[in-house]
Amino acid sequence: MQKRVIRDENDNGGLNSYSKDSTEFPLVVNYAGKINISRPFLTHNKVGRLDYYLLFVTGGKLKVNIDGETKLMSTGDFVIFPPKYKYRYEIGANSAISYFFVHFTGSHVTEYLDALKMTENPVVRHARFGEEIALAISSFFIDYESSSELKDVALSVEFSRILVMLSKEVHNASRARLISKSLAYINENYMKEIRIPELAALEGLSVSRYNFLFKECVGTSPVKYMTNLRMRQACLLLDSTSLSVKQIGEMVGYEDNHFFSKLFKACVGTSPVSYRKSGREE
Repeated sequence: MQKRVIRDENDNGGLNSYSKDSTEFPLVVNYAGKINISRPFLTHNKVGRLDYYLLFVTGGKLKVNIDGETKLMSTGDFVIFPPKYKYRYEIGANSAISYFFVHFTGSHVTEYLDALKMTENPVVRHARFGEEIALAISSFFIDYESSSELKDVALSVEFSRILVMLSKEVHNASRARLISKSLAYINENYMKEIRIPELAALEGLSVSRYNFLFKECVGTSPVKYMTNLRMRQACLLLDSTSLSVKQIGEMVGYEDNHFFSKLFKACVGTSPVSYRKSGREE
């Protein structure tokens, strides 16, 4: 499959071998593949495809031309080229790239993409390439390589799920920008007393709205995030310095040594003294 794709995409006459428009089903997967290349290559489709083209980078760097402007795509970046869009992408010498692609069409594709806020205009977006998406891609290709009579239906379902996952990741990243100022402030000033209303004010949000967005984006509350950050820093200082437990507690924001030790044990599972002792005995 990879050799065929590489040959087609370097041969302008074969660029659209698998491209076709279809209104027979809501979502139709025409062709898909996984590419790993460690040599220079260029893909330049001067006429565009008849179907949509999703390209998702899973490793390395890829230069892609979007409306005459060169963009550098890296792991987790993806783009959807609409039908008849003239696309071009490449990697240079001493580079490597891995990506997966899907050519797709269908009677309701435009509605799907609009609902997922992925417009027809190609834009490089970023989605966290984590275990969930990796498993979804793997499941998709298991169905793609099968000979089941339900193959087309299964591919439609699996690919729809991938599109939804990518859209959610983009949505979450966009929402994360709403708390970026306060998150940066926490990371720079965790050793000081920080109040939630102050953080909410930095973002121009109410306290309840701020708490909701923070937990949705980060996965935990602002208070717990600050506590975990302080405990990680305390562990680092216990491992790498000879400062007293009281001094370390003060450095990470806790003037009350008893409270710091109690909180440390609750978070880490052992007291600061025991943590330091076990680390030095290893």
